[in-house]
Amino acid sequence: MNYIVITTTCSTESLLKIVSSLEEQSVKPLAWFIFNDTNKDLKLSVKGINVFVPNLEKNNYWYYKRLAGNLNKLVNFIPKDIWVKTDYVLKLDDDTILPKNYVKTLVPFLEYSNFGCVSGKILSSFKGKFVSEKRINNYALGTGMLFRKEILDYLGGYPVIAGSDTLINLVSRKMGFQNQQINFLEFKQIRLTCENSKMSRALCIAIKQYYLRYPLILIILNLRRCCKKDFFVNWYYFSNFVKLNVKEDERLNDKSLVWFNKKRLFLMCIRFYKKRFVEKLKKFV
Repeated sequence: MNYIVITTTCSTESLLKIVSSLEEQSVKPLAWFIFNDTNKDLKLSVKGINVFVPNLEKNNYWYYKRLAGNLNKLVNFIPKDIWVKTDYVLKLDDDTILPKNYVKTLVPFLEYSNFGCVSGKILSSFKGKFVSEKRINNYALGTGMLFRKEILDYLGGYPVIAGSDTLINLVSRKMGFQNQQINFLEFKQIRLTCENSKMSRALCIAIKQYYLRYPLILIILNLRRCCKKDFFVNWYYFSNFVKLNVKEDERLNDKSLVWFNKKRLFLMCIRFYKKRFVEKLKKFV
């Protein structure tokens, strides 16, 4: 099997910290493609890995859409001969440190089982410690995500939309594959999730869900669940952000994917409330 690595970086200092974790992978990538979204020249030499840092035009989108736009330009740059040889793609943020056996551990889930997207479990740096952050579901994480190349073939490139990682997971499920975080395989992130966006994690998630056309009631419930104390503040910022920054044609417009996601969310809600109902019923029996 062959895989490539794609990264967009807004900090050369952070990027240099993750080089050794790629060099030490027991299964090396065909190549590492990096979008340099800094104002500094980036010349990188990585032992045993071909590194490409093309000079590509930058965009001025909102943070998460900006990253997705960078990655799409990067994917379109990949030489055809390398893309033909590629089986899987590893998306790696510039602040992610992988253990030596990371890719080797994930590969069998894709190569010998019916998985489309897989990742390990992330530990994020917070006040000098690495802590586990709560996740809404067990979809493969955005950074450290290893996924099948045909997902990008289906999408026609890397999806230029905030919430692109979730969309890749959705397409994987629609294509008939499973997605999973592998909890026994831990890797590290040298910041908290969403910290670079300068927004709260709850607010970032809500905006991404709006881009992906989640039902509004579900966005409201998720905002309230994540931050009961700051709900009205976050709702104010959310409402103003989507009003001023999100154009209708920038949202997910593939009707089959929108419907597939809504059906998935509906079934998740049924399972969740069924479980809670059974738990309450047991208390009275």
